[in-house]
Amino acid sequence: MARHIVALALLALLLTVPLAQGQASGRDQVLLIEVEGVVTGGTALYVQQGIEEAQDRGIPVLIQLNTPGGLVDATLEIFQTIDQSQVPVMTFVGPRGGFAASAGTFILLMGHPSGMAPNTQIGSAQPIQQNPAGGTTNASEKTVNFLVQRMEGIAERTGRNTTIATRFITENLNMDQDRALETGMIDAVSPDVQTFLSDVDGMEAITSRGPITLETDRAEVVPYERSLMVQIVDLIGNPQVSFILFLVGLYGMIFGL
Repeated sequence: MARHIVALALLALLLTVPLAQGQASGRDQVLLIEVEGVVTGGTALYVQQGIEEAQDRGIPVLIQLNTPGGLVDATLEIFQTIDQSQVPVMTFVGPRGGFAASAGTFILLMGHPSGMAPNTQIGSAQPIQQNPAGGTTNASEKTVNFLVQRMEGIAERTGRNTTIATRFITENLNMDQDRALETGMIDAVSPDVQTFLSDVDGMEAITSRGPITLETDRAEVVPYERSLMVQIVDLIGNPQVSFILFLVGLYGMIFGL
């Protein structure tokens, strides 16, 4: 009987060792969300699902940006998701030669800390409106004022210069990585994601639970894959695809009549 008890105790001990090791490795991971192409409703859903996954695992998030911009509604949804995150959400423009224009600039400044790779660019965040017949026009003053106030709130949240941040909208200001670092719009210029995580190690990240000190040096970067639902919403939400679907529906209605 005593032998059985000892055997069970040893078995229980062996089972707990891998579990403890797995939990420790989880704390040394960072979930990578890659935002490329146009920011759509699918992008917002992708970011939301990724941050929820990171919260369940108790690890930070890094959003890598390489985007020309996108939809205002999707950008505001991403802002709300990041603002409510209980884990650190960092942002990084990359790889080298990439850019985060318009909505991408908004998302970059939402992250804390944030960084850029060499030969990258941010800016030109003045909103435009796409006409059903084709072409674009500047958004209304009402929309611009709303986004300026949002940008001010984002800059205040992350301790950045509100005057410079709002110029991305009001003046279509553009910056490369060196100018962004000089003006305090970002916290680091790093050649790649892994180096960025080492550069910001020890910094305080802003979360909905308050500041959290980052321990990201040599952290394992775990890419977060897009779900099938995200891919479908992303495809339908793409402005070019939406316009084609609009034309198909319009001509279908004409033929029907």
